Amino acid sequence: MNTIAHNNLKDETDRIWLGISDVWLTTQVILQGVYRWGRFKRIKIRPQNDLQHSYSVTILAAIFLEKISKYHLNLDKELILKSFLVHDHGEGELKRDYCVGAKKPIHDVEEYIAFNKRYGQLEAAVYSSLEHAYLLQHATLEDRTLFPSMAQEILGYLFLNKYQEALCFTAIQTWDYLLYALEQNRNNPGLIILPEVAKNQIPVMNDLAKKLPGFREEIWTDEIASLFNKILE
Repeated sequence: MNTIAHNNLKDETDRIWLGISDVWLTTQVILQGVYRWGRFKRIKIRPQNDLQHSYSVTILAAIFLEKISKYHLNLDKELILKSFLVHDHGEGELKRDYCVGAKKPIHDVEEYIAFNKRYGQLEAAVYSSLEHAYLLQHATLEDRTLFPSMAQEILGYLFLNKYQEALCFTAIQTWDYLLYALEQNRNNPGLIILPEVAKNQIPVMNDLAKKLPGFREEIWTDEIASLFNKILE
């Protein structure tokens, strides 16, 4: 292929497939350079980057949704799965990840703006769908004032119309934290990671068990909750 033909092909595909090739590429590349669990990097744990997390937590979400589907007949499963696929893209853009406790509200806003800059290249209808999915992770926030006005409107809509989906997002994300900590402890008993993560996340799981139908019955059972609580004794 000659140079002119090659350039024409690139220009035309970029014009017709607006923003798609750029989003497609960056999704593969930027997430794998951001490593999670930095607070515990001095102990012997399995490194986990955002690309690994985004893929595995989406699989976990699919499992979760099947397990509680009989309790949620009208749950928007597509929104939840799509949310996990894109939820950490802002971290990839900014090349950072904050552990629980270190992340501040302004960091969430900065990551949303970075997501917006990349995905905003897409045609309006496509972007709107993915923007709603991205913001689902923040839909239960009480204070949304740091977000741009359009994002605040979307967050308000999600809170009113997709609250159960937002609870599902939190439940799956929290479950993922516990599974990772459990894996590290299983491979190297005595590490501080499991008791520290359990201390932070058990209250969240207990609260979700009261709010989210099926969660107590299928995931955070009385037996499982009791076993995790024994870690803190």
